[in-house]
Amino acid sequence: MPTPINRQVNYKPSAADILALETQLTTAYNDQFDAVPQTYTKIATVIPMDERGMSFAWLTSDDDLEEFDPNVGRVIKFLEAHNARIEVRKFTKTLGLTFEDLRDGKLTTAILTAAGIGRSTKRHPDRLVYGVLKNNGMCYDRLPLFDDAHPQKVDQDDGGPTFSNQNTGGAVGAPYWYLLRPEAHPVLFGVRNGEGYSFSTLGADSDNGFLKEQILFGVRARVTAAGGLPQFAYRSNKPLTAENLEAAVAAMEGIKGPEGQPISNSPTVLVVPKSLRASSKQLILGDRNDKGGYNPWFGAMELIVSDYL
Repeated sequence: MPTPINRQVNYKPSAADILALETQLTTAYNDQFDAVPQTYTKIATVIPMDERGMSFAWLTSDDDLEEFDPNVGRVIKFLEAHNARIEVRKFTKTLGLTFEDLRDGKLTTAILTAAGIGRSTKRHPDRLVYGVLKNNGMCYDRLPLFDDAHPQKVDQDDGGPTFSNQNTGGAVGAPYWYLLRPEAHPVLFGVRNGEGYSFSTLGADSDNGFLKEQILFGVRARVTAAGGLPQFAYRSNKPLTAENLEAAVAAMEGIKGPEGQPISNSPTVLVVPKSLRASSKQLILGDRNDKGGYNPWFGAMELIVSDYL
């Protein structure tokens, strides 16, 4: 008699197994996402984006009110169209888990991986926003955020007044520190409407599950970051001392508005890399200076020490 054929069905997780897995992965992601601190909203203006990008035209309207003259009527300033534009970017992170992984008891590894995605996702906006400072991203006048010759008025003729919002006179390779007035939009963080950071899974009944016997999970987002108004940001790589901080604040406060008018741009935030943590804390959080006298910069602004500078 012929040997009977052994009809063995390939392993496939049950619907209950998949539901339990998706719940555990999502819970691990959310728990870690909620636990990780972030600070990007302290320095960046968050902007919902209805399209794939956003122009900088609205920024030029940020100027003072004018006294009404009944003989002239209202002075109308239309939003100016500029070439500067930020485009939304797509970011993803995807992991795969095979049916054999589940059968062989690798569920714990998958859960830990989902938790790691939660941590990296929560940190991602900080990485982008502080990256604008570190990499000196483009701002609304189509120049780097920190530059020696920003035009005082956008689209002015060559030879018009300019301003600098940086001091690069420190030693080669010296770390930069940053002064910001966040409420005046020095840095922008754009989020495509309805497409912020979202975690999802593809189970056994998906195309990947049927064709490749894989369960996929990961995160997707459409976001971006860029420089905003350079009048409200300043950087220096001089040593972070009381004297150099005072000089930087004075230089920033000396920047004028588009019509040459004084503007309210006193810095309220000091951002430093970890290498300047100790000196910045002594300068901003200590009520005494290094000689034991009164420290005029004590509590003068909020201090942020960033991992991404």
